[in-house]
Amino acid sequence: MKQIGLLLRKEWTEKRTFFIFFTIVALLISIGVISYYCYVSWINSVDTGYFFFSTEAFMMPYIVTIFVWAIISPYIAFRDFKKRKSAIYEWLIPATPTQKWLVKWFIYCVLFFIFFTILYGILYYISAQIVDKLDFVNTYAPEDFGLPSFSHFIGIGTVICLMAQSIFFAGVLFFNKFSMFFTTFSFFLWVFFMIALNSILGEYGSIFFDTVLGVEADEGMGYYAIHKNSENIKLLLTLLFYIGIFMLYTLSYFKFKEKEIR
Repeated sequence: MKQIGLLLRKEWTEKRTFFIFFTIVALLISIGVISYYCYVSWINSVDTGYFFFSTEAFMMPYIVTIFVWAIISPYIAFRDFKKRKSAIYEWLIPATPTQKWLVKWFIYCVLFFIFFTILYGILYYISAQIVDKLDFVNTYAPEDFGLPSFSHFIGIGTVICLMAQSIFFAGVLFFNKFSMFFTTFSFFLWVFFMIALNSILGEYGSIFFDTVLGVEADEGMGYYAIHKNSENIKLLLTLLFYIGIFMLYTLSYFKFKEKEIR
């Protein structure tokens, strides 16, 4: 445990500037987007009589931040192992490859996600309280209008973080040259495959989440042949999804160990 603690301290000391800078920029952009959205809602309320403060629009900066972090953080985590001199220094640190990889995974995959989610939750609460204090605003729960709640978007953020980050965690170590380019290409290829699979099984609705699906029956007219989604298919696809994530992290771990042998 002492070695893990020293590795955590080393990682924070060397990368804290990046962590702080990324967090501040992400929060400032989020505050800017939220402020602009509230301003537009206030302008529109003059004509409509309603001030629309949607959880869905509010949480978009959070989802985008998690996605961007999932893409760039693996490169930041392993960039010292891409150059020979810095790689030699890293491997000479008295710790096992397993300990080093686990520290990287914990900081970049788990710790930052929890930290930023809590931080954004505080921002969400403060913003909601400010809006609620306005005299011309009536507040309703998102569920009253069938809109997703805050916790729903945390779930989406978790899935996005695991999905994208597992691919990039493996890719930056698997591809020796132009790793970011090839990994990004592989990621969008996988996304395209999932979209194509969803369109085959049900153009209307999601094969992962929805209970009702539909395949277009009359092209261009918007008519769908509605059918019930199979719970077994949903379970199978969900299992395959998380097994794929586990396998990608496992690939990343073994490629990391392989670099020490070289």
